[in-house]
Amino acid sequence: MLPQVEFCGLDVSRLIIGGNPFSGFSHQSRERDEEMLDYYTVARIKETLARAEAAGINTAIMRSDAHIHRLLREYYNEGGKIQWIAQVPGDRSSAEFRVDARKAVSAGAVAA
Repeated sequence: MLPQVEFCGLDVSRLIIGGNPFSGFSHQSRERDEEMLDYYTVARIKETLARAEAAGINTAIMRSDAHIHRLLREYYNEGGKIQWIAQVPGDRSSAEFRVDARKAVSAGAVAA
């Protein structure tokens, strides 16, 4: 298994999987974004997370939006264990950020 480090009270694998491809953010081109959205169906994302877990990755950093909330609900209901650190947009001092962070935690995030 992969080495882990303590991060804000969490045991986090030293390699973390990111969710930009799952949400179509290539930072390359609109066409590549579209390719990612076409490729990464919910089934493929869940398969990718399971493969990451099997390789010893225990943490994912992904957006906090309805798409990610729904797929993680399915993944956890199917026995997935990867811990999720939510990317919550906005100013951390704003009331909106706090509401969005609470929604992420309700959806299973261990940190935001």
